[in-house]
Amino acid sequence: MFAMKSVVGFVFVAMVLTTSGCDDDGGTDTGDGGSAMGGDMMAMGGATTGGTPAMGGMPMGGATPGMGGMGAGGVEPGTGGAEPGTGGAEPGAGGVAPGMGGADPGMGGAAAGVYLDPVEGCPQRAGFFDLANGDNFIDYNEDGRTNADVFDNAALAPRLTVECADGTVSVASNGVVNYDYYFVGRDGNGGNLNSPQSRAPEVAEFTYVFPMAPEMAAASTAIPAGGAAGVLSNGIQLYGPNEALPDNGADPYLHGLLGYCGGHTTYYHHHSFPECFFEFPTIGGAPSLLPQNAAGVTLGYAFDGFPILAPYECTDAACDTVLPVQSSWDYDTNAMWTIERLGLSGDCQTDDEGGYSDNYVWDCNVFNGQKGDTADTLFADECNGRVRPDGSYAYYATRAFPYFLGCYRGTPSESVGRGVGPMGPG
Repeated sequence: MFAMKSVVGFVFVAMVLTTSGCDDDGGTDTGDGGSAMGGDMMAMGGATTGGTPAMGGMPMGGATPGMGGMGAGGVEPGTGGAEPGTGGAEPGAGGVAPGMGGADPGMGGAAAGVYLDPVEGCPQRAGFFDLANGDNFIDYNEDGRTNADVFDNAALAPRLTVECADGTVSVASNGVVNYDYYFVGRDGNGGNLNSPQSRAPEVAEFTYVFPMAPEMAAASTAIPAGGAAGVLSNGIQLYGPNEALPDNGADPYLHGLLGYCGGHTTYYHHHSFPECFFEFPTIGGAPSLLPQNAAGVTLGYAFDGFPILAPYECTDAACDTVLPVQSSWDYDTNAMWTIERLGLSGDCQTDDEGGYSDNYVWDCNVFNGQKGDTADTLFADECNGRVRPDGSYAYYATRAFPYFLGCYRGTPSESVGRGVGPMGPG
């Protein structure tokens, strides 16, 4: 039991609207990148920090955008245990089967014992990191110390639990990263070895809930305009590919606002590919936490229950060949963008003074259909996923927009919540 200080308890709520059309221009300020509390909109016991909760959002994968946010509350202790033999994703339902949650020990020189062991009735547990194993801490600066060591605070040891019950998976996390934390400011400063670890990460207790046996929906729906769309394998929330709408809904990765592992702020969240999982040594001595170029490596789950995998996939059920998976979205420098309800507009040029900082990602990136696979590359659909050789569906964390999700291909759990705000353009 870690000594926790100034910790607020949360139950996470992702709010989305199910509708069609691609003409919604966004919503009110989600607050990303704004406040010292992490910027993005989050509910703390009913209050919000860093901006007004999003009411509507951007066109994401052909669906009218959602209302990002999270609700206050807490999970009762001791609930959520899986009954023997219950639950688990059926083949083809998009769940990761036991043993498919991560890399084999020693694969590609990566660390062994990275993932939690699966339990009967809860195969998703094997898709989350064993954070109690100190060897799984990514030692980016190679000083042999964890965040708890650097800041002399035992509460900064990352922690998560995974339980399955009543058809849902519950992931409880203290919101602390399993790698050297560097605060990245709004101007993009920090987040590298030339910056001191002068600011500690914040502890924030979240519980994320998603379906155990996801099903493909009749139509795609939007991910939140602000707030999390899923959770990574280290228990950290993942957001969409845009910053707050008053900040032009720009791409924080291309704008240089993210740290070395694709995230930022004290209440840490990811916007882009978690490169550090694959690039830096662990305290346990492995050259990387996860293997490069391996298929079936789980990086997290979207709130509709489908897994998010590393961007590599088998070409057939026998997995004789593994190819990289890339996004089918393209950046259009000739496009124009507008967020009507905020009175913002502009062009998508990147060679002007603003660069990417004044370019709204959901108008500047275009999807003209899923690209055809080639001999050396597989391509994801509009939601940044595809059907795997075993018939299941998965998203892929790509190194280009939309990074994690372009939309939900399934339906977020009713226990995760639904939006009730205004829809449509304007």
